[in-house]
Amino acid sequence: MKKEKNEQHKGHSQGFLASFHHTHADTVLASAGGEVAISRRASEAIKTRKRKRAMTAYILIIPAFLLFAIYTVIPFVMSFVFSFTDFNGVSINNWVGWSNFITAFNDSSFMGTIQHVFVFALFYVPTSIIVSLVISFMVSQAKRFQTFFKILFYIPSLTSGVAMAYVWQRMLSSLTQSGLPNFLDSKVYSMMSLVAISVWSAIGGNMLIYLAAMTGIPKDVYEASSIDGASKWQQFFHITIPLLRPTTYFIFTTTLIGSFQLFDLVYLIFGNENHFVDTPVMDIYLYGKSFKYGIGSAMSVILFFIIMIVTVILQLFIKEDKGDGRPRHAKKTN
Repeated sequence: MKKEKNEQHKGHSQGFLASFHHTHADTVLASAGGEVAISRRASEAIKTRKRKRAMTAYILIIPAFLLFAIYTVIPFVMSFVFSFTDFNGVSINNWVGWSNFITAFNDSSFMGTIQHVFVFALFYVPTSIIVSLVISFMVSQAKRFQTFFKILFYIPSLTSGVAMAYVWQRMLSSLTQSGLPNFLDSKVYSMMSLVAISVWSAIGGNMLIYLAAMTGIPKDVYEASSIDGASKWQQFFHITIPLLRPTTYFIFTTTLIGSFQLFDLVYLIFGNENHFVDTPVMDIYLYGKSFKYGIGSAMSVILFFIIMIVTVILQLFIKEDKGDGRPRHAKKTN
């Protein structure tokens, strides 16, 4: 009898344990399932927010993209197409193939402007960068009237190009009439005048870019060098210049491209009769003025490829790696 009771009690215990384990397993599975459902809903909510943000970004980009397409992409494609035609501004009568390009390369005036713009870039680009960098450093070190100096050097960038060109044209004309060399119609002095005026007008914008980049240089680097006895100019050459290499590369590239596209200063100051400082854009303008848009388009395409080739070469030999900021040729190999 006692044995039967023990077996009965044992059976009840086993049944209770089985029921407990079964209930616990169901509870764990339900809990896990709830967590999975919550995690899935959270993931879907995150994806929805990301999609909304992406959609908002695309909507905000559309106006800028349309302007870029209308005023840059479409005109470039049209110029490329017109360069193979005899387009006169109204209609296209014939498809002339490479004839416009051959005419452009055989045009001594156009090829001369290519030489002029290379000479101009050779003097203008490094001078502009060096002067802007030195002025930026001096302004950043000024303890008093720093805002005044920023405004003073930035004023030329705010001045209207037409007004600035007119003032410079009158000044150079007055200097020539007073017995000084002819700055408006001389092979050497005209180029010197153009470089000087271009540097003067570009200092302000480059200065602001350099000043913004200098704020990103840690102050403790300068403090450590001061403790070691470095002077301000030693800091400039050994700290500021190396750490501003990416900014210098950016300014170098944009300034070089801008020098190939120079037009307004040359046309407004020297006119279209001074052949010592003619630029490719000047010839493109003159061909367009005479309704020879096919040849002008061919010249613009040639200028585009020249700028592109120079930029690619610049990236290959001057561009710095993102890793340590040193040029590629200066990076050590293990």
